[in-house]
Amino acid sequence: MIASNEKNKIYKQVLRPLIFLDLFSFPATAWELWHYLDKEVSLLEIENTLSELEEQKVIKKMQGFYFLSGREDIVNIRRQRYNHSSSKLRKARVFSRLFSLFPGVIMVAAANFIGSHNWRQESDIDFFIITKENYIWRSRLFCAGVAKILFSRPTRKNKKDKICLSFYVSESALNLKTLELDGGDPYFEYWRRDLFPLYAYKGIWNKFQVANDNYKKKQVFDKKNSNENIRSKLGLFEIVAKKIQLLILPLNLSRAAIYSEGVVINDQVLKLYIKEKRRYFRQSFNKKKYEIFKTLN
Repeated sequence: MIASNEKNKIYKQVLRPLIFLDLFSFPATAWELWHYLDKEVSLLEIENTLSELEEQKVIKKMQGFYFLSGREDIVNIRRQRYNHSSSKLRKARVFSRLFSLFPGVIMVAAANFIGSHNWRQESDIDFFIITKENYIWRSRLFCAGVAKILFSRPTRKNKKDKICLSFYVSESALNLKTLELDGGDPYFEYWRRDLFPLYAYKGIWNKFQVANDNYKKKQVFDKKNSNENIRSKLGLFEIVAKKIQLLILPLNLSRAAIYSEGVVINDQVLKLYIKEKRRYFRQSFNKKKYEIFKTLN
């Protein structure tokens, strides 16, 4: 019984990322799963576990990709999206170079992949931007302005290949723990893992990774010292940039900052996603996980 429990524990550990990625029609290689698991188990052990799960018909393998049984079609979807994403990334790199010209921008990453190169053909191009302390409002004004001038901002009618600039954090607020949903936030975890850095200044990418890996090892998170309680003195230009943007901020965003988990507006974090599906993905993930886990031998 002990051996069976240990085996099931490994099965579940390997299946979790595979189940979540299935929500985004993304089959994974053994090597990718190894990285999603932070290399906590050896690559050989993962490959052996995947073979056992395949024998039990819980998962299948095709062309080097693993996926849940009955989902063979997502192998072709992955290949198609890789081509779409490669084209989008070329445009993303151009804009990251433009954004990096502003001294306040110290990191630009492509976001919302959820799996390697997994953008849909019709999707816009999401960015995650880190700024110097007390530069977040000026950085947003510059980046959004550049995209606007180049006719690359998304609209209700046209989002394909447009530049979405809805998430900025200051270098003083690299730990994103306070932005997670209470009770677990698998979407946010995988979103963070799949960030694709396009420009990073003086080790800021490593600092960001360390800031967001360390809290996972802690049992208690002290909100008294959290990012939302950081207070900095803004300079004149930053205050002006802030006032301009708050003045023209759409009313629905201003209201959403009060009740929406997808909208955060302060001097360290600008997160402007009115329509968020994190709770939906958490519910879907937990439901699918329950269905798969109860079939394990």
